[in-house]
Amino acid sequence: MTLLLRCPHCEAENTVDATRAGQLSSCGACGKAFTIPRSQLVVAPLVAQTVEAVPIRRRSGWSGMAIVLAGVGGLCLVGFVVVGIIAALLPSLANVRDTQRTIMCEFNLITLNDAIESYVDENGNLPAAYTVDPQGAPACSWRGTLLEKLGFASIYEQIDFGQPWNHAANEGLRDSVVASYRCPSDLTEPQMTSYAGIVGETLVLRPGGESTTMAVAKKDGAQNTLLLVELRDSDIVWLAPRDLDLTAAKESLNTSGQLGVGSSHVDGFHVLFLDGRTDMLARDVDPDTFEALITPAGGELVDAYEVGLDVEEVENFEVIE
Repeated sequence: MTLLLRCPHCEAENTVDATRAGQLSSCGACGKAFTIPRSQLVVAPLVAQTVEAVPIRRRSGWSGMAIVLAGVGGLCLVGFVVVGIIAALLPSLANVRDTQRTIMCEFNLITLNDAIESYVDENGNLPAAYTVDPQGAPACSWRGTLLEKLGFASIYEQIDFGQPWNHAANEGLRDSVVASYRCPSDLTEPQMTSYAGIVGETLVLRPGGESTTMAVAKKDGAQNTLLLVELRDSDIVWLAPRDLDLTAAKESLNTSGQLGVGSSHVDGFHVLFLDGRTDMLARDVDPDTFEALITPAGGELVDAYEVGLDVEEVENFEVIE
């Protein structure tokens, strides 16, 4: 550091090195010697370097607005991209949900079959389409008969099967929700059943409280005879002694807005065969072909491909090349 020191003899100013403080020096003006004192040092003023001022540019209002608009535009673009991605994924998500509900619906029929097999093992025959009251009139559905086998013993034990399903003795029970009778895709009231049988004098389920055995399908084979079908737009309370007759079942195929055979699934509707196999029939199945699957002793030949069945699991079906 450079210091400015006044000579004690002539008061002339001398420039000295700060590192020499406490040492002898000589005045450049008078030549006399002097000691550079530590306490009397006067720091020489530093030479200030001039720095050219840099002008500050201020953005105009239009420039600021442009930046804001650019930011908003970027956010909008991101928003459009996100919306586009969501829109693209929605069909896939819908398909996933339908697949899950389809699997759960099929599982319901598998559960019903297990209950029916347990009933047959215990009683030697299939459950009747319905129980009857003392006058012989329909009282309660086969769906009520199976409750104990389905794990709903508490409801089963409260039902008076000798009284009509809507009798005061059964009041409140008919409004109970039995999950095994509900397809997850069904949008009707929760006490409505999604599954029914086809009732007829010569069919597996017969009117009048009559029971049949597996031998009823000896001619066509249990593996080729339908026991239960899925319903669409059901208005049948699960405990009510109602199912479909053959005519109503055929006429309700491929229709909407009314009770009938069908479903909300994309690929078709579920069915349960007498041998315990579940499958899905095509929506556009021919009514006469459908009838052939319902009759247990009709001896008809059915095109498995036309019906939409899994051919590898089907026996005694005619496969038309």
